[in-house]
Formats: sequence, structure tokens, C-alpha cells
Amino acid sequence: MIRATRPTGPWRWTRDAAIAFAVLGLALLAAHAEELVRIRRVAAREVDGEGSTPEQRLSRAVRFVQREVRVNRRPQDVSPWPVRLYYQLSPLHPGPGDVLRWGTDYRGPCGSKSRLVKAILKAGGDAVRLRLLLDDEGTSVHTVVEVRDGDRWILADPTYGIVYHLRDGRGATAEDLGADTALFRAHVDTIPGYGAGYDYDAHTLLNWEKVPILLPAIRDLLTRVMGAERVAEIKRPTLWMYPRLFYALAFLGLALLCLLVRRRLPRRA
Repeated sequence: MIRATRPTGPWRWTRDAAIAFAVLGLALLAAHAEELVRIRRVAAREVDGEGSTPEQRLSRAVRFVQREVRVNRRPQDVSPWPVRLYYQLSPLHPGPGDVLRWGTDYRGPCGSKSRLVKAILKAGGDAVRLRLLLDDEGTSVHTVVEVRDGDRWILADPTYGIVYHLRDGRGATAEDLGADTALFRAHVDTIPGYGAGYDYDAHTLLNWEKVPILLPAIRDLLTRVMGAERVAEIKRPTLWMYPRLFYALAFLGLALLCLLVRRRLPRRA
């Protein structure tokens, strides 16, 4: 009697690894889709309204985040404990769905709240982006959010619940606040604990100092090719906002890699 034997060795291991990575990737894709649905529901319920302006939607999103999002100031504040491990071990900051469910990153609420405001407004169809405030050394110290209103990018600081306005009532831009110190101080001087270095003297859409040497070299090269004005409009990739999507694509890529390696291995029984 001849008994059929199963393939062994690397040929089988790569197959099993490909299946495991594919299952993880698909599960994370499903979780990402659920996150987007949850954010769209928030946008429809809390922000969108017939005839509303971008400034009104921005104000509603900021108020919602101020009212509903829990601020975690220590790792111990994040619960339950599996989520705490995820917040601590993931190299990416929590995504907007994570912030909505479990609260802000304990390393600082500004990025968490701004990412959630961005996701809510984007779900409603607004053009929206994050802006980073820089200190005198060019290091990112604070994150705010901008939404496009006509030909202007009006500004809000979700961390402190501020929606900036000009004296005529229109939304203010980062350039407006940098050029008019009195206007900026009128918004922040009455807010307890407002960061002393969170001004609009220097700001950027992408922190080119995040990875020393490499990113500044890329910026200098792009500046020579594209010009300084176009480089200044480059913003952080949206993919970084959604860690579930990032990890899903990474696992699916690993599954594909395992299958490619498997094809080159001899099948042994």
C-alpha cells in the first residue's frame, strides 16, 4: 500500500506563511473598511448639513472632537490592555478610527485630534490637510488642520478647540496668523495652557526633518527639480493616517513574496 505524503520543508512553510499573511492582511482590510464606515456616519450625523460652508463643517468637526474624544496622557490611560500594547508597540500613530474609539495617543493629543478632524471632513467631501508648526530649529511641535474654502485654506486647532477667524468673520489662514500677531494672540491668550511655542512663524505640510539627512536631501533635490513653491505644497501621504491599511498592505505584500519564493523552491515529499 502506497501512502500519500505531504510536501515538507521550505516549500510547505512558505505556503503556510503566505496563507497566514494573507488572512491577516484581509482581516485588517476589513477592519479598515469598518473604520471608514464609522467615520462616515459621524460626518453625516455631526458635521454635514444642507447648504453648510467649509468653515461651518470645520467648526462642527472641531466641537465634536473636543466633546467626544478621550485624551490619554499616560500609557496606563489607554484601555483595554491589548489596545494599550497596540498604541505602545506600533511605530505608526493611532488612526482616526482608533482615536474615535479609544482616545488620543498618549504621546500627544494634537496629531490624534487633527487626524480625526481631517478624516471626518474628508468623509464629507472636503479638501483637508494637516499643517505642522515648527520651532526655531525646524522641529515639528504641534499639529493643526486646514480645510479648503474657495481659494483659501482656513485653519483650526482641534487640540484647543480653536477655529481661527479674521476680524471680518472669515476663516483665517496660517499666513494670516503669521502676518498678524495681534490677531493670533486674540485667539489664544484666553486659553489656559496654550503652548508658548505654538505660533505661526514657521510651519510646513511635511516635516522634512523627521528623518535626518535622507528627507532633507530629498527636499533639496525636489526643490531643484520642482521649485520651492511646489515642494512647500507636498503633504504627508494619507496612508500614514491609517495604520490598519498600512499593515494590511504590508501583510499582503509578504504573502505575495512568500508565494514568489515558493515557486522557486523544489517540491519535496
